[in-house]
Amino acid sequence: MWKNPFTLFYQGVIVSAKFPFDEPIMFAGSWIDQPVPWTYLPGWFAAQLPLLVVAGGLLFTIVWIWQALRAVIKGSSWLAPETLTQAAPVLLQALMLPAIAIVLQATVYNGVRQFLFVVPAAAVASVLGIWVAAGHLSAAGTRRWWLPTLWVVTALGMVVPTISQVLLFPYSYSYYNAVAALRPIDGNWPTDYWRASSNDLMRRLPANGTESCAYEQGRNGQLMACSEQPMFKPYLDERGIDATPGELEPGQYWLVRENQGSTDLPQGCVLHDAITRPLFWQTATIGQIMRCNADAIVSNNGE
Repeated sequence: MWKNPFTLFYQGVIVSAKFPFDEPIMFAGSWIDQPVPWTYLPGWFAAQLPLLVVAGGLLFTIVWIWQALRAVIKGSSWLAPETLTQAAPVLLQALMLPAIAIVLQATVYNGVRQFLFVVPAAAVASVLGIWVAAGHLSAAGTRRWWLPTLWVVTALGMVVPTISQVLLFPYSYSYYNAVAALRPIDGNWPTDYWRASSNDLMRRLPANGTESCAYEQGRNGQLMACSEQPMFKPYLDERGIDATPGELEPGQYWLVRENQGSTDLPQGCVLHDAITRPLFWQTATIGQIMRCNADAIVSNNGE
């Protein structure tokens, strides 16, 4: 198989499409099952890519398709032939495999984690889109302020996401753009399906008392110690270093939950501490530590 790239591609696509994953996942405020709707991948990219990348990439994609068809039908295009040919692999990288996944109704979960190769291609397409827009405004002889406005918008489109991701650090992957942030991020989008907050959660978890990881607990229907989970084991010696003072009462346990979509407090639980980060005009929750009654086992979606 490894000697034949075409066989590798085919089998890789088929295996990925039928991967056995059947857990509910949060998408734009709803818990959905497999197969995900066709809007899943476009919706994730539209929510998490910087607006400059979304707008510039869409502009160039439309222009490229228009001019490619014109070159084939009429034999002429105002995009140079080398631009059309050299941009084709970029657009293929950005669009081909997501389109195949949509058509095959592939098993897709946890955002765009299986399609990260789209991001650099989308960034390149965005640069080309800005280049097309600047060239058109310069050649058209439009009002003098249009071209400077484009460069101001471009600068803001780079600076604002950079500042936002600095404020999110080290959870920069939890970035959502300003349009997505018009609705609350909490309860509509997961912020830590990577479980990268495990170190911070362990440091904030009080040193004494039984703890349980919400994800494993939801899957097994019983208390599941975080100390037994691979993502937490490296940080066991750090447990409680940054913990907010607090003790369990008899019959209680600590529930540790990264934000995989739900931030509502389950019945029988009270919030002890939370990892949060500012995101535009709101605060996004990364993870939570709750004090819960042992007779209330929390399900996988946190209810």
